[in-house]
Amino acid sequence: MTVTKKKTPSLNKKSFYSQYQTSSREELQETEDMQKQKKYDEFVRSLGKKMRMLDIELMDDAPLEWNRFPRLKRDNPSKYVELLMSIDINGTYSPLIVWTKTDGRYMILAGHNRRDANLDILAAHEGEPGFDIEKHKKLPCMVYDVDEIDDVKAREIIIDTNYLQREDNAKQTAWIIKSRMDMLLKQKNSKGQSIEQLSKSLGIRKSAIYDTLSIVNKVIPAFQDMYYDEVITKKAVLKLTYFNELMQEWMLKEFGDKITSKRLMKLKKSMTMKDSIREIFEEELKKTKTVTIDIPEDRYNEFQELIKNFLEQ
Repeated sequence: MTVTKKKTPSLNKKSFYSQYQTSSREELQETEDMQKQKKYDEFVRSLGKKMRMLDIELMDDAPLEWNRFPRLKRDNPSKYVELLMSIDINGTYSPLIVWTKTDGRYMILAGHNRRDANLDILAAHEGEPGFDIEKHKKLPCMVYDVDEIDDVKAREIIIDTNYLQREDNAKQTAWIIKSRMDMLLKQKNSKGQSIEQLSKSLGIRKSAIYDTLSIVNKVIPAFQDMYYDEVITKKAVLKLTYFNELMQEWMLKEFGDKITSKRLMKLKKSMTMKDSIREIFEEELKKTKTVTIDIPEDRYNEFQELIKNFLEQ
């Protein structure tokens, strides 16, 4: 079955701001991810810091090598429109997290998109009579002092807050878990302690962390991408962890487009001979028909999950 996701029209520089001005507040409230927002707010409260209002002109991006996450303005303009509208109406509700640098400026650890949105709003309303400049020039921030944290802790905050605020994405989540795990292990924590800490800080079940690390560390990149692109299921890709890198590469080379979740689910750990694996991939599967349907974009993920569960039965 082929599922067609209705795409949001791309927005150019001229249209994205006009769209945000004409969107309704009710539409925004329907699209906000309240659960993610709540988790971020809880994280901010857990810092135990007093909020300070800082000048937006004193804020700088974190280094690119620390922050591999997409920026909404470039990578998700429709979501950026929602953020612009929210901030224009309500101001910046959720505080940014920043780190004081030796030159008196501040590195953004959480809040790059909110800073970007406020700068765009200031530019769009420049010189407009009655516009409240201070509402967008001074932003609420939780501030770490120069010597309060180090580079490692700063990177942890960047990774954790990005996970808490962004839409679920298997590839991005895998990168987050692996990066945080590597950092924790470098601090001489045991694997068990590190997974326990990750589970608490990110709110992810320990079993899900173990699964993700198995996929990242034991499955070759080509099969990982098939999982991230939803070509094969999580249960199916985990079956590949039974086999070493050479065997996985052989499977990929030999069977290519014959690799499906249904076939992978038949793999067993005890299969050490290529002939037994070949039988699975060369077995005739039941014939299928292709059906194409359109579904509402906001129910796409829900529908995909229903289809995956159905196919795995």
